[in-house]
Amino acid sequence: MMAPKLNSSGSNEDYETTDVSENMIREQMPEILDILLIDRTTSTPKHRKNIILG
Repeated sequence: MMAPKLNSSGSNEDYETTDVSENMIREQMPEILDILLIDRTTSTPKHRKNIILG
């Protein structure tokens, strides 16, 4: 297995960078944002908790 090619900033050159707009997700796909924000370490089937971002 070959090591990934890293550019001068230390990023992997095999992948293009992607800028994700959180506002676009919130406006166009709010149900996806709800799924992504579930804290799976503290939630239970009866009580869902969201990740708190600071």
